[in-house]
Amino acid sequence: MSKPYILAQSFNRANVQDRLWYAMTSSDANDILANENVLFGDKVYIIEDKAFKICGNDNQWYEM
Repeated sequence: MSKPYILAQSFNRANVQDRLWYAMTSSDANDILANENVLFGDKVYIIEDKAFKICGNDNQWYEM
């Protein structure tokens, strides 16, 4: 299991990919988790909910 933390930036430079997905519904966001190689820290914007979520190290979306 991966560590429950991530270094996103140091010295004003990104240390990880800063990927943002767009999905129409929460169900579509779950399809992204199931079908794509989503990494800890990836984000999704759910259009119908007008909400951003971020992927935890447990491969679940969390409200930002």
